[in-house]
Amino acid sequence: MIQHLKLMPLLLVLTLSPRAFGQTTSDEESPSGPVSDAPAPTEPPGPATPAAVVPAPAPAPPATATQPQSPAPSPVPVATPSAPPASTAPPAAKPRPCKWEWIRDGFYLRMLTTTGFASMSGDGPMGSASISGFGSGGIIAIGGSLTKGLVLAANLQSTVVSGKFEGGPFPDATFTANGRTLGLSQKASGTVSGMGVLVDWYPMQNAGLHLGVGGGVGFVMVVNQADESSMSGRSASGMLLVGYDWAIAPDWALGLALVFSGSTSAKLKHQDPDEDSGYKLSSSAWGISASILYF
Repeated sequence: MIQHLKLMPLLLVLTLSPRAFGQTTSDEESPSGPVSDAPAPTEPPGPATPAAVVPAPAPAPPATATQPQSPAPSPVPVATPSAPPASTAPPAAKPRPCKWEWIRDGFYLRMLTTTGFASMSGDGPMGSASISGFGSGGIIAIGGSLTKGLVLAANLQSTVVSGKFEGGPFPDATFTANGRTLGLSQKASGTVSGMGVLVDWYPMQNAGLHLGVGGGVGFVMVVNQADESSMSGRSASGMLLVGYDWAIAPDWALGLALVFSGSTSAKLKHQDPDEDSGYKLSSSAWGISASILYF
């Protein structure tokens, strides 16, 4: 009995030792080992000792991070000659200078005023007849270039002269009124007009010298100042001019010219009644003309 009592502590130790040994082994096993079937202890586990944590290196910020970055230093500008910009538009037309070859190419408009000497001469019922004196006139020509340097234009011209009508119808005529007798005026005015064509030639390439020749149909009219009667006729007429032009604008020029004009003998008839007057007169005139030209 006493021996059994002595063996009781030893049996108790042996009985408890495997449990203690199994518990120790279970505590030392890796978490990845098999799970023990022993029941979990009822008492709450004590606080686990925190493991030493090694901080991981911070990842590099992405390229699109919005963190402020210091601006990169800007390069120093280097002055380089800039090339002219390429342009496909055609260059703008430059204004035309005043060159004389333009006068001989294109539209042609000339207006002249003439001052000089004019005469109408011929014969009549009482012998020779004439009217002469200083006169004035005008010419207008409108046309265009046939070729460079040669112009063809239609022209109108007129010359008026006033003077004593030698051999006229009233050489010694008088009239009496209220008891007074007065001599009739022997003055008359003569007008020579014409219409035709004008050829104007510029012989020099860079000068305004020009030569013009014209011809057409002429009309002659004489008006007596004694009784305001008139007589007229028709004949051929011609004109010659020599002049020089100076440009004042790209399309305009001023000119001076010597002008000679004339008509063949025209048989004059009274205007009222329409009958032969017995006069046959031709005309001639020369003068200096000033002109304005659009070309």
